Amino acid sequence: MATIRGKLWLLLWGLLLLAWTPAHAADQVPIDPLPTDIFDFDRFQPWAGWGIVEYGDHRPNQGYFLQVDWLNWFSNAPDYVPIGDETQAGEIVSDGSYMRQGINSLNTGMLVPSNATGWRADFGYAGDNWGWLGSVFSTNPFESYFNRSDSEIMFRDQYTNMDWNEITQTIIVDDERFVLDSVGKESNVGLLDGFVVQQPLGVVDENFNQNIQHGRYWDGNGDGVIDPSEPLDSLPVPFYDLLDLRRLATVFRTVKVRNGSRAEGVELAPFFRTNLLHHGGYIDFLLGARYFRYTETFAVEGYGEFEPPDGGEDEIRSTSLFADSYWNTKSTNNIVGPQIGGRWSKKKGRWLLSAEGRYMLGFNWQNINQIAHLETQQVPNTNISDGSAIDPRMLGNRGLNTFLAFTPRTAQYTRHQWEYSNLVEVRANLGYQVTKALVVQAGWTGIWADGIARPSSMVDYALPAMGIRDRNRQDIFIQGLNIGVVFNR
Repeated sequence: MATIRGKLWLLLWGLLLLAWTPAHAADQVPIDPLPTDIFDFDRFQPWAGWGIVEYGDHRPNQGYFLQVDWLNWFSNAPDYVPIGDETQAGEIVSDGSYMRQGINSLNTGMLVPSNATGWRADFGYAGDNWGWLGSVFSTNPFESYFNRSDSEIMFRDQYTNMDWNEITQTIIVDDERFVLDSVGKESNVGLLDGFVVQQPLGVVDENFNQNIQHGRYWDGNGDGVIDPSEPLDSLPVPFYDLLDLRRLATVFRTVKVRNGSRAEGVELAPFFRTNLLHHGGYIDFLLGARYFRYTETFAVEGYGEFEPPDGGEDEIRSTSLFADSYWNTKSTNNIVGPQIGGRWSKKKGRWLLSAEGRYMLGFNWQNINQIAHLETQQVPNTNISDGSAIDPRMLGNRGLNTFLAFTPRTAQYTRHQWEYSNLVEVRANLGYQVTKALVVQAGWTGIWADGIARPSSMVDYALPAMGIRDRNRQDIFIQGLNIGVVFNR
């Protein structure tokens, strides 16, 4: 009986316990299970597959990012201008005794747009709705050049009305001094004026005014041969007929023209990122500062050849009166100012499309430098046909068909000035997502700016020593391909 009674009590207590437990448990707060996402390191795996994390709205990656591009860009050629002074085209010049109108044979239209490679790096940090962006780029030189033969370059003579006394010279021959003077013309002597050899080739100057004085020589009977005169040491003043002077042509046997430029820049800006747009994608609005530098060099080299006329050896002269001449003009544009811009991006599957725009209102500090060497290989002395000593009446010991007063010149100029410059940049890229954080992309970039000093338009073809003009507001347009990789953007 006791055993049966004990079993009944045990069963009763068990039923009571089962009835009490659910009622008591309903009043308790359950313990959340241990989260597993704290052990999920997929988000820190940049080389993980692109689809490991479901992006939902395809929100851009967050954190630090880097984008590196290889560039192949083109730069537009300089504006069309003559290589030479345009106001002098049409002036009457002399090739020997032949008179004609002078021309500028060359112009900058012969320079073509050129390409160059370079690099660009964008870097920064992106948060939920904000971040900052930095960018640096640099190109190799854009080079364009051409060579031409037998080319004429016109120069503006700033001393066409020199008084003869300004160019009077003293020459030493056999230790005797002969002061050169003139008859018939006391003024209006120019740097490009010279006596012209009589045709057919001889040693007597051309007699344009048809008197008995042939430039520097006396030819009373007009046979083209210098008439005998008293001994030179008995002539206190040799005579010159300056009315026989003519402006001589400035023709180079070979001309080499080169134009080279280079672009560099850096920018830094914070940006604000919108939420997901109605049709997908995001826009980053940026406001910051930018520095852009554009340097350009325009160089011209003109050469002649020294050769004996008609195979002779007594008279050596140059095929170019300005042999050899060289001038180089360089401009540096340093543009700095505030910049606004934006970037739109959208992802679909593995493809990422983006478009960017920038605008800068800049202050352009321009530095222009020029160095010029003119007629470095001065035409050598010319002997009389019998091989005797140089006649002192050959002014300045200069030969036939040479300048009367111009001598080799070297000059250097520097100019600094401010200008306003507008700069606009547009970029478009299409990328392919290789891993979660790695994208390869290709795209196009275009940069336009005005208020740029371009040296080919600033050369002053003025004698005696060139100069710099004020044409310092030109445009540039640089555009081309960029290919690169993007990390975590």
